[in-house]
Amino acid sequence: SLSVHDGKPVYFYNWMGHESYAVECAEALPPGDVTLKLAFDYDGGGLGRGGTARLWVNGRIAGQGRIEKTIPFLFSVSGETFDVGEDTGAAVGPYAHGVPFTGTIKKVQIALRSEHDAGTKQAVHAGHVDAALKSQ
Repeated sequence: SLSVHDGKPVYFYNWMGHESYAVECAEALPPGDVTLKLAFDYDGGGLGRGGTARLWVNGRIAGQGRIEKTIPFLFSVSGETFDVGEDTGAAVGPYAHGVPFTGTIKKVQIALRSEHDAGTKQAVHAGHVDAALKSQ
């Protein structure tokens, strides 16, 4: 979940309800138009490995941290949602669930890249999310 709390971008990753990770920017978003980017660089070497999450604000790294484990298989689409502006599925982070973003989201772009592990021949994914938004 990529969200904004107390004016700061935060990325939460929930590993199957057993472990959770948070990557938070040290500073609040500046007022006005902002481009927020989340990039996740997967370590590779098989399924379920970790990686590094980086948060970018207006083209510069504003926060980064480790995600030690990733879910090696698919989520059920019947029990979860893909939301923009408000998380309506299972709560990912410790903040109030179902609280909508009060700024303006102008654009969301998601890009994935696949790399095939020579040992397993299964795809692992890394990618980034760009959001152009207006902060208050």
